[in-house]
Amino acid sequence: MGYWLHQQQRSFLLLEAGRRIGESWRQRYDSLVLFTPRRYSALPGLTFPGDPESRPTKDEMADYLQTYADHFALPIQMDTRVVGMEKHEETFMLHTTQGIYQAAIVIVATGPFRHPRIPLFATALSNEVQQLHSASYHNPSEIPAGRVLVVGAGDSGTHIAAELAHSHPVSLAAAHPLYFVPLTLLGKSLFWYLNHLHLLDVDGASHLGKWLKAQPEPVLGLELKQALREKQVQIKPRAASAQGNVVQFADGTQAQVRTVIWATGYRQDFSWIRIPGLLDERGQSREQQGVSSIDELFFLGFPWLPSRGSALVGWVGKDARRLAALLQTKERVPG
Repeated sequence: MGYWLHQQQRSFLLLEAGRRIGESWRQRYDSLVLFTPRRYSALPGLTFPGDPESRPTKDEMADYLQTYADHFALPIQMDTRVVGMEKHEETFMLHTTQGIYQAAIVIVATGPFRHPRIPLFATALSNEVQQLHSASYHNPSEIPAGRVLVVGAGDSGTHIAAELAHSHPVSLAAAHPLYFVPLTLLGKSLFWYLNHLHLLDVDGASHLGKWLKAQPEPVLGLELKQALREKQVQIKPRAASAQGNVVQFADGTQAQVRTVIWATGYRQDFSWIRIPGLLDERGQSREQQGVSSIDELFFLGFPWLPSRGSALVGWVGKDARRLAALLQTKERVPG
């Protein structure tokens, strides 16, 4: 978004909670590699360095974001967490760890991976069982000897399970049957096909978009399927309850565990936005294609807002460009 606002020579400021640009990427597990090749991992106006068909590591992604901000001299206020926001007449008041900021327009681009979601029954596990969310996992050396249960069979869960199986007995609890799709097909990246078929541009409100949203997410990469099989990762059904050091599954079977890694995704939390009428009964923002029900308040970079690609680094630039054009159009309208 900063890129397009910079192109329009607008006055703007990016508030960043981290001490470094790309901090959220750097904090993820050590072996994380993006699924998108460098060709599809870049933001507008600056190519991702290196082989365009190879996939960058999470630290390379963080370094690229730093380079991007420096290249375009984007105005960024670091170490500034927004803890509350209100609106008084036409002005937004943003309460932050560095004081109060005022703005006529606010764009919320906090991302979908901020608040780990852990099931309530996790509290029934014994203190002797190590528990951590996948957001806090870094590498196998942190995990004590003994059986590991990874709960959640998305991309992160399956990758972590396969990695830990080199050194630990591992079970993987999956709410749905696992199915895998290859990252490359006939010599081309999966994302080449998704891009050319415009499947990442499908609006979530369309019939196709609603159908796609209802489908369970596939696991990307046949390599993971092979690793799970070779390392004899035990696949279990959905984790249903827990007591002491035992987890019970949906089929009634049980497993004693030493460590549980919750790869159970994230939840949105917009409770810091204290503006009446914005949030619905589920705590979600009322918006259409990123345009909220509150004048001059917008959202960017969240899944299916409006398309599947809206939360992917290689595609969010399209939404940012559309939003920047909308802001420019609004300024031209008299009154």
